[in-house]
Amino acid sequence: MPSILYPDYGAADWLQDGTSGFIVNDVDDLITRIDALTANPGELTRAKRGALELAARFDCRVIIKDWEREIERMLSPRHASG
Repeated sequence: MPSILYPDYGAADWLQDGTSGFIVNDVDDLITRIDALTANPGELTRAKRGALELAARFDCRVIIKDWEREIERMLSPRHASG
């Protein structure tokens, strides 16, 4: 299920509004968004796919591999020399 979030949590830094979730400004926006998703199941289905893709980027195995690559890069002789 895609998230519906307020912008003051930094959601726009990692969530694409309308693609992997939704950003709303207030309760009225929230109600409007839920009504629109209820009326358009295709939009909800697309957002569900986007939410799953976003979640995969934050999988702990992906994060660990990213950190391993970064640490290896930082410890490599090429990086150490400058």
